[in-house]
Amino acid sequence: NDQEGNGAGFISGFISDDYGFFNLQTVRRIYGLSRDTTVKESLAINHTLRSQSFLEPIMSPNIMLDPGESMDFYFIVRDNDSENGYKSTQSAKITLNAPTKQESQQEYEENNKIIKTEINNELAILQALEKELLDFQKDLIEKDSLDWRDKKRLEEILDKQADLEKKIENLKNKAQSNFDQLNSTSPPTEDVLKKQEALKKLFDEIMPDEMKELYRELNKLKDELNKNDLQQKLNDLQLSNEDIEKELDRNLEILKQVEFEQKLDNIIDRIKTLEKNQLLLSEQDEKT
Repeated sequence: NDQEGNGAGFISGFISDDYGFFNLQTVRRIYGLSRDTTVKESLAINHTLRSQSFLEPIMSPNIMLDPGESMDFYFIVRDNDSENGYKSTQSAKITLNAPTKQESQQEYEENNKIIKTEINNELAILQALEKELLDFQKDLIEKDSLDWRDKKRLEEILDKQADLEKKIENLKNKAQSNFDQLNSTSPPTEDVLKKQEALKKLFDEIMPDEMKELYRELNKLKDELNKNDLQQKLNDLQLSNEDIEKELDRNLEILKQVEFEQKLDNIIDRIKTLEKNQLLLSEQDEKT
């Protein structure tokens, strides 16, 4: 048989036999720290067709890997030749290894470091953009009317602003994905979860609908070249950017707090595990 995996975590395969098929099974063997379990499931196939394709997720909804566990995944297909005992063929194995809690924590901290660096970068870009806006406003005061150079300058500012918005949205998704990955292996405390939710709320509020409407109005005004209206909207944009800077600063601070508390919780868990192991060793020593 032939099979290949894709990025969605599925296996597609093709089976062919002159006798047709008796059954097709998936086999998942989960093993690791405290268990060694094998789960077999039959796939729905057409028993009379000599050739057919199939698609199966690697992970079953009924199976979860605990931190540090592994899973072997493969198929077993049996032909429909009853006279010769339904001959079987086994596919190649795929092995998945779930990260340990320590590995997940380390990956979280590395990703968090990248996110914090990117937030600092966006803050620097934002401060430069605020200065550019201020300089533009000062130049407008000295002019009686606007020309094509002013329009070009405004377009460049709005392009930078739009790019900043996309980067902030990307940061929000990265932070959430990092939290989700860590939470799946090590459930957070209530306090850490509250901070994660607070961070998500702050990211959601960085670019409110009012600011998006302001972009649209500025894009419209750049064609009309109305000096008074443009000055007012640029002033509004300047104030909005100052709010964004404050929100990013708050997000950075919450990220640092969450990271510290996750580290602390991880240390406490490791100490508890060590204490438990020491207690078990002491009990064994007493018995001997």
